[in-house]
Amino acid sequence: MESIDALDVYIVKGFYPREQIIAFKRFAAQFAAAHPPAWHPCLDGVPDYHRINDEYKNSWVMARMHGFFFHAFNEHREIIDGFRDLLRLKNHLRGAPEDADYDALPSSGVITRLVSQHYPVGGGHLREHVDPHSPFALIQTIVQASTPGVDFQAGGLFLRASENDAAVELDELTDVGDLFILTPNVRHGIAAIDPGEPLDWTLDRGRWMILPIVIRSDYEMDPSTKPRQVT
Repeated sequence: MESIDALDVYIVKGFYPREQIIAFKRFAAQFAAAHPPAWHPCLDGVPDYHRINDEYKNSWVMARMHGFFFHAFNEHREIIDGFRDLLRLKNHLRGAPEDADYDALPSSGVITRLVSQHYPVGGGHLREHVDPHSPFALIQTIVQASTPGVDFQAGGLFLRASENDAAVELDELTDVGDLFILTPNVRHGIAAIDPGEPLDWTLDRGRWMILPIVIRSDYEMDPSTKPRQVT
């Protein structure tokens, strides 16, 4: 933790089997085909959903991405179960029971959520930002779900130690199933994916990532608990 807090980044090779990640992406594509895009506040009754964010002006962090949101209390629980070890690791770090908040409803103040983000070829991106540092997020865990150089050629995950430092690009060191571990409050983002190509929202190209997280629900709308854009 001292190393991570000092802005060191770890890449754990082959943390998840490639087949598991490919199966998740196939499931997400089928989910998108079966359900129209929508957005739902994180309140009791929130369904699993997906949405396309194309520079939505009210975003905490401006982005061009296709997001997927799955919850342990809904019907696709088994999908989140496949990434439960990372949630248990985060609970261990905060000294909580291993399955703390796994079944929490939004009205309890926090929820467990599996987020996946697809950044399309032709300029998919996430502006540089810092994530809130909380007991639920002493570390940021990002699962690489694409193959750089195959699914996309340019752009991807980067971080910057400070405003005046050069960006450090990370994707070229990884493959499908690898795990990034970093501090949430380092400046980071997704540089534009293959910006010279036409924008293509199809899900079989571009950069995917998977993030198992515990977050505060929308019953507590405190801006200090939300990501903060820094560019």
